[in-house]
Amino acid sequence: MNVGTHSIRSRRDDRGTRDEHGAITVLLAAAIVIVAYLVVQETKLSVAAADRARAQTAADAAALGGVVDGEEAADELARRNGATLLSFVDDGDRVQVRVGFHDAVATARAERSETSPFS
Repeated sequence: MNVGTHSIRSRRDDRGTRDEHGAITVLLAAAIVIVAYLVVQETKLSVAAADRARAQTAADAAALGGVVDGEEAADELARRNGATLLSFVDDGDRVQVRVGFHDAVATARAERSETSPFS
C-alpha cells in the first residue's frame, strides 16, 4: 500500500461502463453561467444604443430650435428630450449643439435658410 499516492479512477456501473454522474450537471451549470453573462452584455449594449438614439434625437431638436430661437430654445428642447445641452455654437449661418443623455453624447448642426418657414 502506497501512503499518500492517490489515483483518480472513474466509477464503473454494474455493466462495466464509466459512470459520469455529475459531469452533465457541471456542464449545464457552466452553460447557464455563460448564457446569463451573454444576456447581461446584450442588455448593456441595447441600453447604450437606446441612449445614443435619445441623445441624437435631443441634439437634432436642440439644433433646430437653436437655429430658429437661439440658445435658450436649444436648451429647452434638449431638456424636454431628457438631455442636457453641453455646448451651443452660433456662427451666424449655422448652429452646432452638443448634448448628453446618460453616458451618451451627440452633436447636431442646423443651418439658417434664406427662405426659412419660421421667419
